[in-house]
Amino acid sequence: MHCVFKVLVLIYNAKLMKVFPILIILSISLQSSAQLIQDSDALDLVRQLEAKYNSYSAIEAAFSIRIDIPEEDPILQEGKVIQKGDRYFMETQAQTIFSDGNSMWLYLKEDNEVQINTVEEDEASVMNLSPKGILALFDEDSYEYAITNKEGNIHHVEFKPLDKDSDFSKFRVSIDTKAETLIDTKIFYKDGIKYTMSVGKVTPNGSYQDDIFVFNAAKFPGVYVEDLRID
Repeated sequence: MHCVFKVLVLIYNAKLMKVFPILIILSISLQSSAQLIQDSDALDLVRQLEAKYNSYSAIEAAFSIRIDIPEEDPILQEGKVIQKGDRYFMETQAQTIFSDGNSMWLYLKEDNEVQINTVEEDEASVMNLSPKGILALFDEDSYEYAITNKEGNIHHVEFKPLDKDSDFSKFRVSIDTKAETLIDTKIFYKDGIKYTMSVGKVTPNGSYQDDIFVFNAAKFPGVYVEDLRID
């Protein structure tokens, strides 16, 4: 999950520097305990939802992001993401991200600049804010986890990292068990920053051409290209 934190720092800096590879992911927590807590019901709930999203040939979802920083106004972003296999396309007001599964293009709209990076195997879903991409980040061996609250059909699953040096204290996934959908995820950082990603309308099994997942410089006249890929 260390790559997740690099991305989230960039999200915050985007407000200040306009450099903003978005992403957002999950959040989970438990109260401390000397005994390792790994609730099988919580794991089953997450895995069943993940299996549903994985069954789709493609998925499109609207999302919103809120970043709460102590003593500062919240940062708000809205966007959409499309995922097809290991490819994805994500757009917000500030930037567009393209990935064909091998390379990732981050296009900064205001600067008319694109940064190109290689997609590392362990970072393939980090920039992907589709419900499928978010759930793919969960590694059951790295957390304690349990269902901590139930509000009708809404079940809240919290995860606490086993790594005591983790930058975050917990993250929470909220799932509608009747509709079998991901509602939102929250990450709670030790420095008081909180990230919330809410999922809007989800459209499964749409038809998308592969070229929408690749940046085409011809469509962005005068774009500055910074290729950071290592051959």
